[in-house]
Amino acid sequence: MQLRRIRSATVATPCVDATASALSALLEYRIRDRSPVTSELAALWRAPAMAGRGCIVLSTDEYPDVSLRLVEVSPLPSYRPFWSFGWNSFEISVAGLDELFGRLRDEKSSFFSIRGEPHALRAYPSIRAMQIEGRSGEIYYLTEETASGVSPVPPTSRCGRLFITVLGAPAIEQARDFYAKQFALQARPIRASSGQVVQQAWGGTPDGTHPITLLPLSESANAIEMNGYVREGIVSRIRSDGELPPGNSLVSFEVDHLDLQREDLPLTVGSPSDALYAGCRVGFFVGPAGEWVELIERRS
Repeated sequence: MQLRRIRSATVATPCVDATASALSALLEYRIRDRSPVTSELAALWRAPAMAGRGCIVLSTDEYPDVSLRLVEVSPLPSYRPFWSFGWNSFEISVAGLDELFGRLRDEKSSFFSIRGEPHALRAYPSIRAMQIEGRSGEIYYLTEETASGVSPVPPTSRCGRLFITVLGAPAIEQARDFYAKQFALQARPIRASSGQVVQQAWGGTPDGTHPITLLPLSESANAIEMNGYVREGIVSRIRSDGELPPGNSLVSFEVDHLDLQREDLPLTVGSPSDALYAGCRVGFFVGPAGEWVELIERRS
């Protein structure tokens, strides 16, 4: 059973409609479905309080089958991004990064706040990125490829798709080896990163570092980035009783088939009627860093 691509990522927020409007205005996301969470899906997640909660599925016209899902949860004012283990950001390909930055900078009442200004990546100078935070503490990385040719960033003429999900792990080697073993991914070396958005969130210095690695999925321009969350005071993700984790909440990966015979990966499996799954079987598990994961089986 191999992770083929990222199919969807879920943001858990008390302001579902406002988040949908903001993503539509900034990144040209379109609403594909607006239906409450079914009791079947709440049972799959083992989160009974989610049944009946508001849910909106959005995607861009360039990549309509790769979505962001917004699900309504209760407010948790104590939640802070980068200070708990689990999914901590979703990375989306864009074009016109400087124009997006200018809009966000000039719109003082914007739904989003800027966490990192546009900058070139040290390992890939032709790739530029910035980071923003939504009203519920969810983090989005916006990334642009400025050169032509093969790239780890999916091509886009305007607003593209989710292509990396970022995991904050207390033990990065353990998390990397778990995904490499369970899903036939290549374990790459762990290196030191001076990513300033994370360091600034932790109150670090410009020369501070933390461990990082990347696990490419089987389809190009899809990957899991893992960060070692090594700062003292980082905790397991809090959540309201029976609800999803707040912020960058859950990631849904596509697989060719669900392997139900493996005792080392106990899955909750179902076939929720929710629109995101289009009748496919879905497996759910909680990973080694406390991250919530769905596996969506491809249609045969």
